Amino acid sequence: GPEVLVGLCVERSLELVVGLLGILKAGGAYLPLDPSYPEERLAFMLEDSGTPIILTQQQLVAGLPKHRAQVLLLDADWERIARNRGDKPERGGGPEGLAYVIYTSGSTGKPNGVMIPHRGLVNYLVWCAQAYDVASGRGAPVHSSISFDLTITGLFSPLLVGQPVVVLPERGGIDVLVDALERNDSFSLVKITPAHLELLPRLLRPERAAGSARALVIGGEALSWAALSFFQRSAPATRLINEYGPTETVVGCCVYDAPADASRTGPVPIGRPIANTRLYVLDAHLQPVPINVPGELYIGGAGVGRGYRNRPALTAERFRPDPFSDEPGARLYKTGDLCRWMADGNLDYLGRADHQVKLRGFRIELGEVESVLSQHPSVRQAVVVAREDGPGEKRLVAYVVGHEAPGPGSGELRSHLQSRLPDYMVPAAFVELPSLPLTPNGKVDRKALPLPDPAATDAGRDFEAPRTPVEEVLATLWAQVLGVPRVSLSDNFFDLGGHSLLAMQVLGRVRTAFGVDVPLRALFETPTVAALAPLVEAALRDGTTPTAPALVPVPREGLLPLSFAQQRLWLLDRLEPDSPLYNVPAAVHLEGPLNATALEQALRALVQRHEALRTTFPSIEGQAHQAIAPELAVHLHTVQLHAPDESAWRDEVQRLAKREAQTPFDLGRGPLLRATLLRRSEQEHVLLLTLHHIVSDGWSLGVLIRELGALHGAFLADRAPSLPSLPIQYADYAMWQRQWLSGDVLKTQLAWWKQHLAGAPPALELPTDRPRPSMRSHRGSVLPVVLPRELTSALTALSRREGSTLFMTLLAAFQLLLGRHSGQDDIV
Repeated sequence: GPEVLVGLCVERSLELVVGLLGILKAGGAYLPLDPSYPEERLAFMLEDSGTPIILTQQQLVAGLPKHRAQVLLLDADWERIARNRGDKPERGGGPEGLAYVIYTSGSTGKPNGVMIPHRGLVNYLVWCAQAYDVASGRGAPVHSSISFDLTITGLFSPLLVGQPVVVLPERGGIDVLVDALERNDSFSLVKITPAHLELLPRLLRPERAAGSARALVIGGEALSWAALSFFQRSAPATRLINEYGPTETVVGCCVYDAPADASRTGPVPIGRPIANTRLYVLDAHLQPVPINVPGELYIGGAGVGRGYRNRPALTAERFRPDPFSDEPGARLYKTGDLCRWMADGNLDYLGRADHQVKLRGFRIELGEVESVLSQHPSVRQAVVVAREDGPGEKRLVAYVVGHEAPGPGSGELRSHLQSRLPDYMVPAAFVELPSLPLTPNGKVDRKALPLPDPAATDAGRDFEAPRTPVEEVLATLWAQVLGVPRVSLSDNFFDLGGHSLLAMQVLGRVRTAFGVDVPLRALFETPTVAALAPLVEAALRDGTTPTAPALVPVPREGLLPLSFAQQRLWLLDRLEPDSPLYNVPAAVHLEGPLNATALEQALRALVQRHEALRTTFPSIEGQAHQAIAPELAVHLHTVQLHAPDESAWRDEVQRLAKREAQTPFDLGRGPLLRATLLRRSEQEHVLLLTLHHIVSDGWSLGVLIRELGALHGAFLADRAPSLPSLPIQYADYAMWQRQWLSGDVLKTQLAWWKQHLAGAPPALELPTDRPRPSMRSHRGSVLPVVLPRELTSALTALSRREGSTLFMTLLAAFQLLLGRHSGQDDIV
């Protein structure tokens, strides 16, 4: 009902729209909770807002912080929802009723919840639908978070006039927006930021730009004429609209329609007020200033919000009584933006009067970043500024004074901030100073803060120079985009200040330099030059990369094929049955009270959830198949240990763990998972889990233990488990792999291996070998060797220089040793 705040933590999907409209129709107000935000920030928003209910999806529940709200799943609780009334809700709170609360960056170190009533939202949307002629096109794409009020334009305005909304998926960044523009004709409007606008010319074909949208509405930060030039040339019929507006006054309150034939430089004006909106440029005494004289912008009229939730002092400071209005209770919002009226009646934006900045469309209070940075135990003082040391290279830089020298490293500080702030608020560079420069009156002299010195960032780490032409070009491209003098082979793109939009710039330049396309996800998965270069080289060699079919669920009818990896393990088991060599064991030490019944329930739920744990591999006429049982009862075997002391307890645990790990599985009968609980007391247990490698791997163990803990907690609290659904299981992958890796694709792969293994010796011939028996016994032992500290440090340094792990370095040394003793150049 009216004034009830409902948290909405949903990925972009149909459920998002259902949730939004449902909340508003019921008379409530929505609170957007971005699933990508750190847990600490979400926890503060939930606590500060006091929302009594959260609408979310199954796969997001585990990521929510502790809270007292009721949870409703928009993708799973429809039976529960159907039990409620189905008639039309009573009328909401009217024009002054709360419509939504959006949390923005706050200078006090905590975000502020901006409260917007229906009056302001409706005023903007009705004006928007008419001014942008939304009814004439084909709706709009939604590609940004609902925590960003920019999204309101593309989401609500088409629905108001009966036009479609294309909800684009969360993952994929600007790639999915470009794909939507390539595939759709004549969107009514597309709402983007200037940062998006600068990327589109690198990704969108000029012939597609012309018909993709009737209007581009650009907002979120200052816009330059140079950023408009691509669309002015390629899409002269597309309206290019600069829309200005703080979150406190509903999305946009001022617009400028850029002429298609204008050829200018510098910033684009922010224009004139929208309907029922008043703009004032005032001096320090709240008096209007003349034309061309700078002043602070104040906004009045229907769009002014109600203030900040639970922040009466800040509300009184920013939302002032309107001296120019006769309307009772009318207020002006003090923006902190410096502007001037131009002679033609348009407003010119000049910058900020305080320490708030706009970066990639996001509003950032530098004080909030400074506050969180100062909470690091090794930081005595911190100042954060937004620097633009090159055109279009605006970034956050943090200056830090530590309690001791040297202070914490940039990686440590970055991790500290990433756990508490959204990614867009984490500085790209960190500068350690002995003290902060001060003005004569004792304040921090921000203008005297030095340029970030890349050489200082390089200090303390070994520089690894490029080894190949491709690495050299990639390192140069990265340095240009990131604004650093040089990039080492093992430098992490994101640790150097990279983000998704800069990643798109890098890949655009890779396309220009090499003529190959590298997907955006590749840079996230391989964020170093050393790791990315082989992908570029492979694309250059192949010319064209075979497109794999989509990985989709397949019917579970009859017996299914094995993947190649499973078939290899099945064959090894046939060659040497009853062998424990491919057992994957794990032991988990559990402290605190444990409910064994709930743990066994969780184990069974886990087996029911993952088909691989219900899979066996029967042999039919010498051929392997995988058979998935609809249900499988797995029992938790409990053993009470009576150990007199700690040493005896550990020895007994080791003995039983070793015995369990060495007990073989029967692949044809299963189950291929065993669980044993060793109980020392009410407060101490060890859980032994053993799986066969044909259904699991080392990575799987982490997933299994995390989900087992979540399921145990659910059964302990007598509530339904809330793990995300699994649309794809391993059997789907096995079928996909068999269908794809066949015919010419498989021949190409096999040919590569045959070429590289041609002439390889059949075995490793060591002169110290004893005669090899006909049957391997696997008898052997472990001989521990401790390397001196100096040698270990030297090996680690060598690994860093070569861009390898310590394991790879030691393996290379071992292979050289084998080569020396065998006299062979090829080691098999």
